[in-house]
This record gives sequence, C-alpha cells and structure tokens, in this order.
Amino acid sequence: MIVVDTNIIGYLYLSSERSPTAEQALKKDNEWAAPALRRREKRNVLPSLLVLILLPWLLFSCTPSPLWDNPISPVKQTDRRLAGAWGQPGHPVLFIGHPVDGWMSFALGGGKESEQKVFGRLYVSELEGRKFVNVQILTPWDIADFYLIAEYRIEGNSLLFVALPNHDFLRKAIKDQRLSGRIEESDSGGEILILSCDSADMKAFIRSAPKESLFPESPSDVLKRIR
Repeated sequence: MIVVDTNIIGYLYLSSERSPTAEQALKKDNEWAAPALRRREKRNVLPSLLVLILLPWLLFSCTPSPLWDNPISPVKQTDRRLAGAWGQPGHPVLFIGHPVDGWMSFALGGGKESEQKVFGRLYVSELEGRKFVNVQILTPWDIADFYLIAEYRIEGNSLLFVALPNHDFLRKAIKDQRLSGRIEESDSGGEILILSCDSADMKAFIRSAPKESLFPESPSDVLKRIR
C-alpha cells in the first residue's frame, strides 16, 4: 500500500512533467491510501482543476467560478431537455444523462480516450421562471461539498445558453457584506470566492440583483446540441 496526498493524485489525473512518476508508482502498487481531503485542500485543488479541465464549459474566462456551500433550493426539479450531448467546435463535449431521483449525471470530455474526463451530477432549480443548474463534481476529485451555480436557458431545444455568475459583482457583494462569504487565495496566486449564504439569502439576492449584472449572458457561452 502507498499513502499519497492531493498532489500525487493530481499528477496522476492531470498531465504534467511529474505524471509519468505517478503512473509508475501506480503500476508498482495499485493499492493507494489517502487521508480524507479537508475542505481547505479541496479549495486549493479546485482552481487548477477548473482552469485546466472545465474551461470549455464551466469557465468561459480565466477567473475561477465562485463556489457555493449551498444550492439554490429546492433542487429536486429536473429538466429533461438538458439530457443529451452539448458542445462547441474545438472544445470537449458535455454529456448529460436523463433525470434519476431528482438529479442528472454528466460527463465532460473530448473524443480521445487519453483525454481527461470530468464526472459529476447537477440539480435543477427554478426561481420565478428562471432556471439554474447546481453542479457537483465527483471525479477526478470528490468536491461534492461545494456547488458551481449557473443560470441557463434552452432555445429551440438545440441551443443551451449558460450564464456564469459575475465574479466581480459577487466579490463586491461579499466585501459590502450583502452576501456572506469569503475571498481566498489559491495556490496559483489567484483568488476564489466561497459563498456561504443559505438558500433563502441567495434567492433574495438573485431577485434584487439585475440579471445582466449577476448572471450576464454572452453569445460565446452557447452550447449546441450534438445529439
């Protein structure tokens, strides 16, 4: 048995100069043990994961998407129109499964077997006619105690518009104490927002904030249905 930490696991999943060493260690002994990842460790790993893997969908900019401790409740609604394959030319494809017990599984990856895959689940919330996805990432790291939240709409059953939260707008709301949360520095030197407000406060803030300020929609954020 080999005891490994977060970095070793990261070298195995993410391509880097140290990946071959991690792969050799796995071949030598495939029984690995790792201490439970603390919340702090997960936060430090997440920005690299988002920038390196999830950029084509969850991130349309270089700024990591804010993390939320809580989803927009209730989260037991589903939207069967989301099921299918979505993508943009030259980017990995997002595969969303059919609803199961109120949630939908998803996979994000390219067509090549060697490319990194991301797996997780998403829950759909609705607030006064507006729809949101509450995303949990399960692998390559289990960071399911955080949510990535985005507003979405589907046009003609063939176009999926994903509006990510405005980092600067939320940052100001935290600093002005209009939302409970904190601003943390990542290992890469950037910053990441951790929103700790409960669902009721989140919904009140969403209602009061202009949509174009909190969840701005860009034509570049549209995903086309592949099947």
